[in-house]
Formats: sequence, structure tokens, C-alpha cells
Amino acid sequence: SHDSRFAGIWLPFGADTATFYPRNCPKLFEVAFVGQMYPKRQEYLKQISHPISILPPVRGSTASISFEQLAFAYSQIKIFVNLPSLSHLLVTKVTEVLACGTFLITPIPKTSEAKRNASQFSDRVHLVYYDESAPAELDQTIRHYITHPYIVTGKQIGRAHVYSSH
Repeated sequence: SHDSRFAGIWLPFGADTATFYPRNCPKLFEVAFVGQMYPKRQEYLKQISHPISILPPVRGSTASISFEQLAFAYSQIKIFVNLPSLSHLLVTKVTEVLACGTFLITPIPKTSEAKRNASQFSDRVHLVYYDESAPAELDQTIRHYITHPYIVTGKQIGRAHVYSSH
């Protein structure tokens, strides 16, 4: 039975748009990832022929400085490739990257919670999903968007969606 005392609206992850916004900085990295590189990700990268710049996790002296530095790092990337993770925890990386105006390629969500969280974004409208079990497909996807830069530079729909919905 449903208890109306606990009825409400489920809110997906968002991004603090006062911190995560497009910075006026050069795009220093064509294709990159920011985060921990553990064995699963290292092995996955061996299956991708296109180079992906790996930027280490950002660690500032305070949480707010860390978030500012992270937003700046996201803004320096033309195409952010979110690598497969070990856990199925929900993270705010998708909304934060999009809020910074960075084009995002990310794994298709697997768990029901992750799918619900991701339901706010449409594939090839706000971002691009890839099947992490098919590294060759990811490689083709990266190459497609590199060779069609007008799609990447015009893909501010994801950022606009984050700003209007979060």
C-alpha cells in the first residue's frame, strides 16, 4: 500500500550552477576523462584506439576550491568521455560536465536507479550514451564527433537542460 505521508516528487541529481558553468578558457583537451584510474578503467582504455587524455581527480584545499577546480577542468575539455566505473553508485558527474558546457559521452546506465536518474537526458540530444561492453563502438563514436566538430560545438542543449531543470 502507498502511504501518502511520504508522497513526493523524485528529484534527479543536479549541479550547482553557481559553481559548474562554462568557463572562458581554451579547450586544451580534445577528448579527456577526469577521475580515478583503477585497473578496470586501465584495461578498458587498452581497447580504445583513440587517445583519451586522463586528468587526475581534483583535490583543492577545501571542498569549494575542489569544485571550482573541477569545473575549470571540465571546461577545458572538448569531449568528455565518462569511463566505466566499478560501482553502480549514482554520481553527479553527468550533470556537472553538462553544466560546464562540455560535450559528454557516457555509459548507458545499468541499474534501475541509474536509469531513473538518467531519464532526464535523451541520447544524442543532451549527451551521447555508449554500451560499455562494446569498446569498438565507443571508439567509433569518439571518431564521429571529432570529425563532426559542428555537432560538438553546437551541443549546448545539455547545458541548457541542466540549467532549466536543476
